[in-house]
Amino acid sequence: MATESKKPVKKTGPKNTDEMRAKKAAAKKRVEAKEKSKKKRGKILLFIVEIFVLLLMVVVLYGVL
Repeated sequence: MATESKKPVKKTGPKNTDEMRAKKAAAKKRVEAKEKSKKKRGKILLFIVEIFVLLLMVVVLYGVL
């Protein structure tokens, strides 16, 4: 039985860990920016709904009085 020599497997990818960190940081910033804009849109929509409800309440109050 012949013995097989095992060669170490080389990993492919960024050779510089700084490059890898920079790419991860950039991706994280993009995700954070998207989440921040989603939250902002949600707050604006909530504000518009609140104004609409207040106006509706004023109209109903006027009609009752």
